[in-house]
Amino acid sequence: MATDLQVLKIDRSFTHIDVDGNGVITRDDLQGLGARLLVGFGASPAGTQGRSVADSFDALWDTIAAAADLNGDSRITPGEYRSSLIASFIDGDRFEPIFRPAIDAVLALADTDGDGLVQAEEFQLIHEAFGRSEQDSEQAFAALDRDGDGALSRGELLQAARDYYTSADPSAIGNLLFGSLPAA
Repeated sequence: MATDLQVLKIDRSFTHIDVDGNGVITRDDLQGLGARLLVGFGASPAGTQGRSVADSFDALWDTIAAAADLNGDSRITPGEYRSSLIASFIDGDRFEPIFRPAIDAVLALADTDGDGLVQAEEFQLIHEAFGRSEQDSEQAFAALDRDGDGALSRGELLQAARDYYTSADPSAIGNLLFGSLPAA
């Protein structure tokens, strides 16, 4: 059973994926999100990182659609998305196999110097692709950069994503992954 906080975060994440803003998610939305990430980082879709992002987003679509698109119309409504993510991430324990490959691909793309860290500027490019504001990005980065070193490790970002999509704890730092949440 999902808490109001978990539902709020899942519903907000729907808007990140609904790239064209038409109220449903399709494969084109995930491909569009991947394309925005590649453009932001200046990566070629034909390159290793570009293929990794595209392939992981295609696999993410396949997995989410298999669980959420019960009527088979290749369109996922907010209600279908919410039910599927609650069943998969909150009532089930399938965050890792579903989202981890896409998160890993995005973090590999964002780690432009290969040091295992995502800098504030790189983090902001991710946020821009997800339709978040500069203010959201700055706020999220400051909250997630707990040691104040100006960088986020892949481990910190993976944990923040896991918290965002699964945690019912109102004080979980990952709740701020995409900036502050509106009141639940």
